[in-house]
Amino acid sequence: MIDILMIVPPFSYGKLESVGPKCPNIGIGTIAALLEENGYDVKILDCYGLELEEEQVKAELKKHTPRIVMTGSVTANFTISQSLLEDSKKSRLEPSPSRGALT
Repeated sequence: MIDILMIVPPFSYGKLESVGPKCPNIGIGTIAALLEENGYDVKILDCYGLELEEEQVKAELKKHTPRIVMTGSVTANFTISQSLLEDSKKSRLEPSPSRGALT
């Protein structure tokens, strides 16, 4: 199990999608580096760069079972960020064969 999963949520620029490159999220990368320097096991899931859909992201959440999920958002992807965080919280409260329910 990883300590922290940092998610760059999926979103689209619509018609402007092909205008420029997909650049890494420097803010999330910087925070991840600081956390790693302080002993945390961190994974970044760049849904935008990997072109992942919401269901694929939810599968990754279940696969990694992080202790903490962090995400950033802008107006264009706020709803999906909120949905991913809510899903993460629900999945950690439901018992699974590999772990008991959180109390």
